[in-house]
Amino acid sequence: MNNSKTNWLQNIPFSILFIAIVDFLLLKELIPFYRDYEDKDVAPFILAAICVLVVVTCIILIGFARVRFLQAKQRLQAK
Repeated sequence: MNNSKTNWLQNIPFSILFIAIVDFLLLKELIPFYRDYEDKDVAPFILAAICVLVVVTCIILIGFARVRFLQAKQRLQAK
């Protein structure tokens, strides 16, 4: 189990690419949907969904960057 976790952490650039693609596809669908309902009562909820999507993606990317930083720090301490 620990080995699979280590392998997953080593594939971080692929994970970031995957998250970026999913984020782009969701935003590609949500933004026109927001424009269609801009004058309706649901517009704030659609805008909130877009904002939450962007914030969650940023948090995930910061987390991945932190993991990479900690891995590099451990490698330097091991030398």
